[in-house]
Amino acid sequence: MIRFDDVSFTYAADAPVVLDHVDLTIPEGDLALVIGPTGSGKSTLLGAICGLVPRFTGGVLAGTVAVDNVTTSNTQPRDLASIVGYLPQRVDDSFVTDVVEDELAWTTWRARASRILSSPS
Repeated sequence: MIRFDDVSFTYAADAPVVLDHVDLTIPEGDLALVIGPTGSGKSTLLGAICGLVPRFTGGVLAGTVAVDNVTTSNTQPRDLASIVGYLPQRVDDSFVTDVVEDELAWTTWRARASRILSSPS
């Protein structure tokens, strides 16, 4: 079951509210279709289910999102991977390169660059 209890989200304090007091329950085994115009919060809603929002997007999430009674904001996305998955409409936008080996190398390079930039001079 996927459950949203009074969930609100904004990407920044001065930005518009993307999700506004959402209450939603999707029982296990049900099929749900998320539709709406560009910018209406579809990807944000799905990202919250997977635990990606706000962990990787920043912003402020209020309320509770739970999948199989696991609260997504308190759980690492890798620990949710056995119960939920997300495939974006434009999957090519999720990758930096076209080759798996290059994608893994990019991730390693990015992590190393981040460590270097955050270390004291």
